[in-house]
Amino acid sequence: MTCQRRRCSWYFPSDPTEQLLPLVRHTKTQYLANGTLHLIPLTDANNVIATLGIWHQGEALPPGVEEVAALVTEELKMRDLIGQMPLQQVKLKDSPVVIVMWEANPALPVCFISDNAQSLLGIDVMAVRAGAARFEDWLDEDDVKAFLRLLNAHARGARQSELDYRLKGQNGKVHWVRQHSVVQYDINGNVTAIYGFLLEQTHRKQLELQIKATRDRLSMVMDASGMGVADWDLAQDQLLMSPQCVAMLGVGREELEPCLHSWQQFIHPADINNVDESLKKHLTGLSADFHCEYRILLHNGEVRWLESHGRVVEFGSDGQPLRMLFMHQDISARKYQEKARERQQSLLNLIHQAQSIFLEEQDLAAACESIFEPLLALAESQFGFISEVHYSEEAKPFMRVKTISDISWDAPSRALYKKHVQNGLEFHNMETLFGQVILTAKAVISNNVRRDPNSGGTPKGHPPLDSFLGLPICYQGELLGLVGLANRSEGYSEDEITFLNPLIDTLGMLMHARLVEKARCEAEAELALLASTDTLTGLLNRRAFIRALNEVIAEHQPYTLVLMDLDHFKQINDTYGHSTGDKVLQHFAQLLRQHAKSTDVLARIGGEEFVWLLEGKDGMANYPLLEALRLAVAQQPFIQDGKAVTLTVSLGSTFLVGADDNGDEALNRADAALYQAKRQGRNCLVAA
Repeated sequence: MTCQRRRCSWYFPSDPTEQLLPLVRHTKTQYLANGTLHLIPLTDANNVIATLGIWHQGEALPPGVEEVAALVTEELKMRDLIGQMPLQQVKLKDSPVVIVMWEANPALPVCFISDNAQSLLGIDVMAVRAGAARFEDWLDEDDVKAFLRLLNAHARGARQSELDYRLKGQNGKVHWVRQHSVVQYDINGNVTAIYGFLLEQTHRKQLELQIKATRDRLSMVMDASGMGVADWDLAQDQLLMSPQCVAMLGVGREELEPCLHSWQQFIHPADINNVDESLKKHLTGLSADFHCEYRILLHNGEVRWLESHGRVVEFGSDGQPLRMLFMHQDISARKYQEKARERQQSLLNLIHQAQSIFLEEQDLAAACESIFEPLLALAESQFGFISEVHYSEEAKPFMRVKTISDISWDAPSRALYKKHVQNGLEFHNMETLFGQVILTAKAVISNNVRRDPNSGGTPKGHPPLDSFLGLPICYQGELLGLVGLANRSEGYSEDEITFLNPLIDTLGMLMHARLVEKARCEAEAELALLASTDTLTGLLNRRAFIRALNEVIAEHQPYTLVLMDLDHFKQINDTYGHSTGDKVLQHFAQLLRQHAKSTDVLARIGGEEFVWLLEGKDGMANYPLLEALRLAVAQQPFIQDGKAVTLTVSLGSTFLVGADDNGDEALNRADAALYQAKRQGRNCLVAA
């Protein structure tokens, strides 16, 4: 607060470098670099006697200004009155000014005190005049030292001064007093007396203390909230920043140029366009204020989030913005918490997605493929893969990729990626970063891949890798696969491992479930094979053949049904034994397989009775093939211990016609044809 007149000035707080304010006839407002200045005229009988300046950080006048202006006006009037009248002529009884005079000697006794000191300040005037009490006995203990120092300075020749202090009246009331003091000299220039003119200003002081308390509270709020203030002079491109604002940038004030670029140079490259656009919208009047959340990149590589509010507070006569105020707040903690929550939710979504697709499609590759790109985005990584771990016949581990980033950059790499899409990729070289994951079953972090001794194994021409994270996929301690991620701008850490662990555990459960399901399917297939296979020959048994025959009849397909019986097989068992007989049956089954096509159905439906269901447009179309089988059996005897066991076979065939309702009818016709072949002497083919 400043009050200035034509010939003298009065400051609070004192600032001898401040220039005098001009006299104004109407209240005016000026916007300064660090606040707002209101110029208020002080009048006496409609004459302007001084200008009162109120500076603060808001725009509107603070409360209590009118009371302060009235008190200042009254004090200035009293000073003029005192200066114009000799002391002995002043009528002080009704005056608000108390006059005290001290002798200029080391004891500093009071030689005069006006009567109104009793009524205005509660001082026992008679006791002071009689010497029974000293004036300073009524001073607050904390103010005595400064008061005596001032009087001693006057006694040594100081011409005039001002001092604020507290007096405790007889009724216990505390009075704030402003003392204006001057000295009296003798003809030799020696100080003979000190005059003190005391003005009671308790109400005014309370207002000042309230203003100061409000200012202090505002400062505390700004400090506690971490807010920083900046003032931008657009015409001069001069940006003044508060200490809090400078601290947010992580530099010293001496390192910053006082211009807008000093702030803009810290804005993250990914956010600079958004900030510039928001600022331009406000400066051109398209938005009521400037508000933006963005990242700043400190010189040490640290990333912080700021929230900035701003508004133009001064315009030129042409309506162009001249001055803008900003408030900046570090919101890094809130942003990181928001990001952590978003990442956690995204991770849970990926886990749910992988589980759902695996359950719906029973396809691990599809589940991995569906979450792969979102996983790269979540892990802020440029490249990556998800793979299974398998073992060769020599029990050596290798990696079989389930999904991988498409990093095709030339013909060989495109062919490699195409191979992955069609047939899958396998990597057997374990002298790599992912090989270390497989060999140790532990996570591997490398934030300087180029200098890592295990960084080999990437194909020639592969995009450069700066950082790598390998995560083993395990289930109950068994290594089943791994996830590889590469090129995260901020590198990888143990925090990333902890964050991704729930997803890695889910992949481990899915891989284990796939292995269990695969084993179950293989077991079921094996059981089904055992249930439908003749254990001696490996051909279908009677039940499986009847089922296949009925399916063919139901589909009305052109097939030929052939019943076959080894001739005189009982004699072979009697002569050579049942063990040799079993081998003879296996020998015949092998000859049968050699003549049949992959689409044919072969079965053993009795002791030495076999059946052959083969495709054909009519019954005679397959005659040469059946005859070839009969001749092969007769010409290729079974050799047992160097002895040849001669075999022949009788065949009865029938063509499946549309009139057949089931396999029994066809089997009866083929059986009748087989009986006819045996009656004709065996070792022949008869068609029904």
